[in-house]
Amino acid sequence: MSNLKVGTVQKIGNRNYIILDIQDDNVICITENFVYENIIFDEDLNDFAQSSILKKLNTEFLSELEESVGKENIEEQVIDLTAMNGSPEYSSIKCKVGLITYDKSRKYHNILKQYQRNLNDWEFTATPWATPNDGNLKYSVCCLLPNGNVINHYCYYYCGVRAFCIFKSNIFES
Repeated sequence: MSNLKVGTVQKIGNRNYIILDIQDDNVICITENFVYENIIFDEDLNDFAQSSILKKLNTEFLSELEESVGKENIEEQVIDLTAMNGSPEYSSIKCKVGLITYDKSRKYHNILKQYQRNLNDWEFTATPWATPNDGNLKYSVCCLLPNGNVINHYCYYYCGVRAFCIFKSNIFES
């Protein structure tokens, strides 16, 4: 663990992960590159808890990850789904693989900006722009641009997806 440094890249399985934080016995990471490109968030809903992208991340991608590090080494996380406008309608969700939220992207901005410019597309976050009770922005999701800016984008348009995960620190020990 002493080799691990926040802001560095670590290879896990076949992918590179950016180490965003180290807390207790856990390492918070996001894939350096997209795990899915040109993919929709969902057909008609900006609620990450109900989205097709959540299902894909926690089936197809999770299987790949479990083969690399073992089921027991991937921690369940709680993702806050409060909308950009503050609406708490979607509450939160527990899952093993998620998307970064707007709040977490702000928290880790100084680390992410070093790698963001290498991405060739917009990136979905788990944060809705608004919720159905808030009017006509019910399809909008908060996205990150390669230059680090934030924008709203429709859930049925195509963007990139990076996996946000929490690993037990023992996978990094030789």
